[in-house]
Amino acid sequence: MNGRETIFLLVAASLLGLTEPTWAG
Repeated sequence: MNGRETIFLLVAASLLGLTEPTWAG
């Protein structure tokens, strides 16, 4: 996995967490 892909996944996960924090409980 490329570093750019990793950063993209991290950003996407952060956005999903902010918009729909289902994992945060």
